[in-house]
Amino acid sequence: MYIAEIAPAKIRGNLVGVESIAIIFGMLIIYFVNFGISKAGSGDAWLNTIGWRYMFLSGAIPQSCSCSCCFLCRRPRGSDVEGQ
Repeated sequence: MYIAEIAPAKIRGNLVGVESIAIIFGMLIIYFVNFGISKAGSGDAWLNTIGWRYMFLSGAIPQSCSCSCCFLCRRPRGSDVEGQ
């Protein structure tokens, strides 16, 4: 939603599409990383005790980066109109 508000009308659709593709591509990368983690361990016991933590961390690191969006301006165009 933020990209759709701040992007110029000429490239708005492209940017929103690229964002969607980037999200799906990131999910695919995490899938393969988790597959590699599951094969790197020494069996099911390792996977159930330690391996799941690595899998969780492999998804939590990119998510923490995307949480930085919470600190962006809520309404960039609305702030322009209001003169702030």
